[in-house]
Amino acid sequence: MKNQITRRTLMTAAPAVALCGAAPAAQHDPFLVHYRQWIEARAEWRRVIQLPEHDDWESPEVKAIEDIEQDAFDRMSLTIPTTPEGCAALASVIWEWHGTGFIPTAPEYDEECALPQNRILLNLYRALSGEMEIPDL
Repeated sequence: MKNQITRRTLMTAAPAVALCGAAPAAQHDPFLVHYRQWIEARAEWRRVIQLPEHDDWESPEVKAIEDIEQDAFDRMSLTIPTTPEGCAALASVIWEWHGTGFIPTAPEYDEECALPQNRILLNLYRALSGEMEIPDL
């Protein structure tokens, strides 16, 4: 029979199923530590850059935040997620770097999100995170 599930098929798929399966709540994922630092640095950069006294994007404070963001990103790039939540975070980082290049309010945004390569990436994020919304970083 074609497409029959065999014991060999199940054993081959087991590692992928384990990665996407439910993980214990107490399980530590080092990727998430770096991801959260990266997200916090990005939020702090946006907050600081909007202050009237920080119209200079080259200020020491802004550069220090950018250094924290880059360091967290570099550590993420060297860390393999170990939980479904970590895998969803990785998918959101990939979306940020390779998804649509437009902000959600841009006229082209929906069209870009509908491209096959972006739908595939969004499906990965949605499957891992359980969220249907597009990652907003």
